[in-house]
Amino acid sequence: MAGHYSRLVPAAQIRDFFAIHARISAGLSYNIIERREGMQMPWTERITPDWSHWNLTAWLRRPLPEAVLQRFEEPQEVFEVRFLEDLLARVGEAPDILTHLGYLYTQSGRHRDALAVDRRLVALRPRDPVAHYNLACSYSNLGRINQGFAALKEALALGFRDVEQIQEDEDLENLRGHPRWGELLSVLNR
Repeated sequence: MAGHYSRLVPAAQIRDFFAIHARISAGLSYNIIERREGMQMPWTERITPDWSHWNLTAWLRRPLPEAVLQRFEEPQEVFEVRFLEDLLARVGEAPDILTHLGYLYTQSGRHRDALAVDRRLVALRPRDPVAHYNLACSYSNLGRINQGFAALKEALALGFRDVEQIQEDEDLENLRGHPRWGELLSVLNR
């Protein structure tokens, strides 16, 4: 693959014969431009690199490393979790990314990780009823009934009113079996 790149180099950098010889042996061609009368141009040289010794087609034909190939064998959910974790590490506290990451953690059964994400979301958005609802779901999945009811009551106090979602959400199954569930529904139906 041949390319062309030109730049002007001050003469002070090329006066040494050995420096010139080293550049020529590295594949660079030279044209010395001399100062002409009446011109304010210093001594310079024009450099044109020779890229023909680069063999990119052989580099592109090399097999991919095993670690890269293993990523293609992962399930999509594992890839998405890793991608969002890496993205979150780069951009910091991003509520939209945290919300999706918490959902993926819950779907894959990583309830402790989902709880940590939901706590971060509530810290970032303390007035968001959906964040508190998701926190209640995480507490319920881990069997923390009292904390789950507290988070769910906070979500209701902040305006979460999707009764159908509350009654059918599988993540709240542990709370539904508790005697306080009836009290919560009576408050919700008012």
